[in-house]
Parts: sequence; C-alpha cells; structure tokens
Amino acid sequence: MTREEIIRQFDAQDAAFNRHDVGAVAATYAEDARMRDQAAPGPIEGREAVGEYIGGYLRAFPDLQWERISVEVDGNVGIEEWRASGTHEGDLPGLPATHRQMTIDGCSVMQFGDDGLIREEHNYWDEAAMLRQLGVMAEPAPAR
Repeated sequence: MTREEIIRQFDAQDAAFNRHDVGAVAATYAEDARMRDQAAPGPIEGREAVGEYIGGYLRAFPDLQWERISVEVDGNVGIEEWRASGTHEGDLPGLPATHRQMTIDGCSVMQFGDDGLIREEHNYWDEAAMLRQLGVMAEPAPAR
C-alpha cells in the first residue's frame, strides 16, 4: 500500500468512529485481524471481536469524538496519534456510567495488508488519565 492509501484508510476509520458506525469501523479490519489494546486482558482476535470491543467504547461514550493529532507511515505500517473525548454515559466492564467527561491521548500502530485492511493493531493510551477524569482513580500525589 502507498502512504496515501494508508492515510485514506485512517480517514475512513476516523470518520466511522465519529459517526459511531461500528460496522464501518470493523470493516477496516481483516477477518483474521489481531488487536492488542492496553485495557484488554489479552489479544482481541478477528474482525467480529474487534468490532465488539470498539462497540463497547462507543456505547459507553455515545458522544465520543475522535481527533487525529498526527500520522506517520513506513511501508505497510501506519501510526496515528489521536485524542478521544466523550461523556461516560454507558457501562464499561466493572465500571458503571459516571456521567463525567474525559479526554485522553493515545497512539495506534497498525499493520495493513495489500488489500488495505488492518491485519495487526497495537493501541497505547493513558487509561489512568481516563479513570481519574471519570472520578474512579485518585490523582497522583504531588512530587516533593
């Protein structure tokens, strides 16, 4: 894939996130895609499972907005730095809705196949910042 093709895939996925179109987001993944997300207990295997995982966040944050900060491409690997904002109106596993706002920064590293679909994805984001903003984790103690 070319740099431009990978960026178009990021554009399509970002737009689908902002429309809250889980099916369109999931369609950007290969049937046998594998996702690693720091908040997940293990790898998420397959397009359907990836869609379910992402759908959980879109249900928990029904006003979620996705913003690209930057993008880099090297061969068939695309890296997107992003910011996500939303109000926690639905339950997350082990965390009932808090009705509080959050904004977090993160980075996704994606390997694309020749067909333009995501084969492998690794997500890194500040889960502690989200939990602090939702009021379920204490702020860190000030440095001395």
